[in-house]
Amino acid sequence: MQQPPSKTESMSAIIEIKQRDEEFYQAYRKAFQQPGITHKQAIQLAIHTPTSRYWVSSSYVYRDILSRIRGYAKRYDPSRRCNKHHPCKSNMYDELFAIYKRLSRQRYFQGCSVYFIVSFVINSPAPRFYIGHCQAQRIITQKRKEARAAAMNRFHRSMA
Repeated sequence: MQQPPSKTESMSAIIEIKQRDEEFYQAYRKAFQQPGITHKQAIQLAIHTPTSRYWVSSSYVYRDILSRIRGYAKRYDPSRRCNKHHPCKSNMYDELFAIYKRLSRQRYFQGCSVYFIVSFVINSPAPRFYIGHCQAQRIITQKRKEARAAAMNRFHRSMA
């Protein structure tokens, strides 16, 4: 039976999500500033922008890699109602497993635990953000709301 994440793990995930969202929003803003780029095009450009790391929980990657080592790779199946991974995420997990295999063969990682190697795997640069268009739109909307709220707070403080 899968155990719920610890309080520390949950807080870490929240911080990582905020960092990912901020990094994505900056990529979106940079793309949207280009002349002739529409909002939808900017989102697609931002999604396919290289990012500083793989924005995924180490515990998820650890479980996925262990299952692959044991021969239970989870693949996207469009005919199933409940899929473990969307095609975008499946590609990400395939890439993460390839990085894991490459690192685990290196002399520095000989004898190291899978979890230890995973910490290096997820912190390696990623070729893109592994999020869909709807998630990207939600991030942009949320960041704009936060910016408006911050501007209103500055305005009210200046009036006081």
